[in-house]
Amino acid sequence: MKKSLLVLAALGTLSGLASAQSEITIFGVVDASLRSVKNGSLGTIQSLSTGSESSSRLGFRGTEELGNGWSAGFWLESDLQNDIGGAGGNAIQTAPANQLWNRRSVVTLKSNTLGEVRLGRDYVPTWFVMSNADPFNNNGVAGTGNIYVSSASAVNSSAFGAGTNASSIVRVNNSVQYYLPRNLGGVYGFAMASAAERTSVALGGTKGYGGRIGYAAGPLDVTVAMYTTQNIPTHSDFRDVAMSACYDFGVVKLSLGRRQLSYLSAKVSDTLFGVSSRVGLGTIKFSYSLADQSGRVGTTSINANDASQLGLGYVYDLSKRTALVATYAYLSNKGSAFYTIPAGPSANAATFGGQTSSGYEFGLRHFF
Repeated sequence: MKKSLLVLAALGTLSGLASAQSEITIFGVVDASLRSVKNGSLGTIQSLSTGSESSSRLGFRGTEELGNGWSAGFWLESDLQNDIGGAGGNAIQTAPANQLWNRRSVVTLKSNTLGEVRLGRDYVPTWFVMSNADPFNNNGVAGTGNIYVSSASAVNSSAFGAGTNASSIVRVNNSVQYYLPRNLGGVYGFAMASAAERTSVALGGTKGYGGRIGYAAGPLDVTVAMYTTQNIPTHSDFRDVAMSACYDFGVVKLSLGRRQLSYLSAKVSDTLFGVSSRVGLGTIKFSYSLADQSGRVGTTSINANDASQLGLGYVYDLSKRTALVATYAYLSNKGSAFYTIPAGPSANAATFGGQTSSGYEFGLRHFF
């Protein structure tokens, strides 16, 4: 009898432990498109590219219920370059070549009433603001990031100083984040700080701090964010401020966003106007973006180096997970600016400054 009770007690203990184990989910996106990009006098490149409607990725996430409204979890996510069978590192995110989980890599502790703490690599607060306002979610030939992700090279080779903007404009390593709980009557937000654990910005060390605060209720969503990082070579601040407002009328959704990047006396101000409309099984998308550069880099004025981009797209849903994508974009540079649509001929100020870039693509996207 005692042996039976011991066995039952052991089985009960094991059952309790099993129920507390993490629930793990494998997820991702596979997105590919036939793309054609013409960069003025430099010619045209046709390619099979990724990220026409959503960035291709592979991820693992899990949660464990700890009791009393507490849970622990993790999220590991990597870029997929499914057109060539590659994974990991992405040039615009300043990720080392061997950085496997180059998108999101965090461990979390969450309370339903107190909020959530995340530790690891993640998006900076300002990136959420503009990508949420962009009907193209900053993907494909018409993503609004075309006129600010490459803003260092688009001004000239030394704008903002030694790649400081590229290292913190999308994600940062070594971050600590605190997210507000979800029971604040529509108010949401989080604070972030990142440590500079390396001696070179190019190696991923970015000391920074900032946050995001917003309000979402019904069809309205407004938010503002900032993130400040320190350029290690000059110990000067690189400032990034963004704000957006979105309103969903049901038939059509309108969005307006603005992001300003500044370092020393150089400044790039980006404005986005977006429209999306659900028609039957498809969604029509339109965006218009402006990049206004001002100030000086060294002794060189950048006031004339502006740009604008027009984007038009259509996404047709074959199912909840699979869609066909068609997008067109036209980008116009002024002065010495040389912003370009991705996957076109390589450009610089000497060979391409002040010219136009245009592109179109037809793609297939699948969630899993």
